[in-house]
Formats: sequence, structure tokens, C-alpha cells
Amino acid sequence: MLVWARPGSLAGMRQVFDDAPASRGTPGGAHSTDGIVDPTGARAWFTLDRRAPSADVADVVAWYWVSHWNLGDRAHVQPVIAHPVVNVVAEPHGFAAHGFVPTVDERRLTGHGVAVAAMLRPGAFAVLSGGETLAPGLRAPSGAEPRTMPASAVLGPSADAVGAAAVEDGLASRVDDAVAHLDGLLRSAVAARRSAAGARRAWRDLELVTAAVAAARDVVGPGETVDVLARHLAVSVRGLQRAFERAVGVGPKWVLQRQRVHRAAELLAIDPGQDLAALAESVGYYDQAHFTRDFVTATGTTPGVYARRCAASLALLGPGRVADGGGPVRTTAAAAPTPRDLLG
Repeated sequence: MLVWARPGSLAGMRQVFDDAPASRGTPGGAHSTDGIVDPTGARAWFTLDRRAPSADVADVVAWYWVSHWNLGDRAHVQPVIAHPVVNVVAEPHGFAAHGFVPTVDERRLTGHGVAVAAMLRPGAFAVLSGGETLAPGLRAPSGAEPRTMPASAVLGPSADAVGAAAVEDGLASRVDDAVAHLDGLLRSAVAARRSAAGARRAWRDLELVTAAVAAARDVVGPGETVDVLARHLAVSVRGLQRAFERAVGVGPKWVLQRQRVHRAAELLAIDPGQDLAALAESVGYYDQAHFTRDFVTATGTTPGVYARRCAASLALLGPGRVADGGGPVRTTAAAAPTPRDLLG
């Protein structure tokens, strides 16, 4: 079973754990584990598959993900650094859209279960829902749960049956079939919204938000200001802010800040021994205290503690070792550690 331990979603877990972080390239690339707290350690508890959406919905869906676990009588709480997005998640107990929270996300995994989901692009849920974002209040207390909405309220009355079929295939490890159910459902919903006259502004907002997120990640960098980002996009600062507020529910400043934390956390997972002051500067922070404060808010721990956790996981589950999503961990070398070893 998968339930919220505090706020959360598994949204950020965006790839199969085929390789240890040390073997990956640039953060945010095709093999990124962007958003997963301690991605090497996470491999001991669950499997994760990511699939690209069909071309018809690629401007709305960032990717599909399927997480599967079989923990017996054990339990695991997986923290995630939340993305400013909505995930539409099919699970054995239901099918719903889940918003995000400004603090660390945590999901509790128990027994045998699966989640089959579409991670939407920032601002895309407002297009599908007619203006709802499921965004949190940024002053929400730690422990607040994300806002949710039944998938059928947005994707139509057939959504529950489609979600149940996706879960059945997910439990049987038929990942492509599970994803195909969601992709077909979303293709129909997106096609209907493309022709809806009342959705025109929402589509324009989504286009601008998508361009802004990509520019912040790949061009101007998350360390730059909203002013610089707006100039790059040839829009006014206020126009950019309004588009984010309508489509995402938070401003571009918050999104830039969260991108900095995502990048820092992934770089630490790849190389936990690096200098923290240099890391902070490389991702756009020029104040160590500000970096630490943002990092603790998003991950639940300081950069130093996070680095030590990732280093311990790499020592136990480093190159050559492969997890089976619930242990014991298989290894090609010495005796395999169990997931319990990672708790010490």
C-alpha cells in the first residue's frame, strides 16, 4: 500500500534505477534522478520505470512513471523533493490528481503495491481542469497534505475503469500496457480541451510557463532573477508572474528556487564529497545560510546530512549492485546488504 506519511507524491522519481548516480551525467538530463531523495538508497525499496508520452500529449504530460514494490512485512518512507506539478496517479485504492506541497514530500510504502501515474508539466493541470491548479498555500505547515481531485472530475467518467486497468497491468509488471491506458485517456481529454474556446488563455499560459521552465533550466540558469528570465522571454515581469500564478499556483521566483535545490541535491547524490560552499555557488546561491534554509525546506535535512546519507548509500549500493525493488538487494560482488542496513 502507498499512503502519505506527510505531504507527498512520488512525482520526482523519474527513471528506472539502472545505474548508480555516479555513472550518470549532467543533472536534469535523460538519466536524471532529479527529485528523488538519496536515489541510490531508494533502489533497495522499489522499482521505477519512466515512459515518454505520445506526441499528442507531449505538451501536457512530462512523463509517465510506474513504481512497484514488494516489501513483505516491512515499510519504507521515501522523501521526494516536490516539483511544481500535478500527478494523476492510479493506485489500487483509487485514481486521483495530486497537487504538490512547498515542504518535503514523503510517501509510506508497505506490503505489495504499485502506482501508475502521469506527471503533468507545470501549468498543464489548469488546462485540463478549467483553471484549478491544486497548488498549496506556500505558508502551509509542515505535515500538510497535498490537495487532490478525483481523476474522473477532470478526465471523464471512464477514468476510474481506465485507472483500475492500469493498476492491474502495473501489478503484473506490464509497464508499457499500464502506461498505454493512461496515455489513451489523456489523449482524449487533451483533444477535447484543445477545441474548447474557454481554454485559450490557459493554453497560452502553459506555453509561456513551459518556455520559462526550460529557459531557467537550460539557458539563463536557476541562479538568475525573474527579471532576467522575463527579458529572455520578451515578456514583462508582471505578465510572467500572472501566468505562473494562474497556471501553476506559485510564482516564477519559487520555481527558480526549487530548481536550484533539485540541482544541488542531484549533484550531491552523484558526488557527496564535494565542497558545499562551492556547490551552493554553482547552483546559484551566494549566501550559504539561504542555501541551507531552502535545502532543509525541500528535503527535510541539511546539505551536510544529505551528503553523508548519499555517501553511505553509495558505499552499500554502489556500481555493480542492483536492487529488486524491495530487497534483498542483489549484488555482483560481496554479500548483499539489506534495506534495513540503510537505516543505520
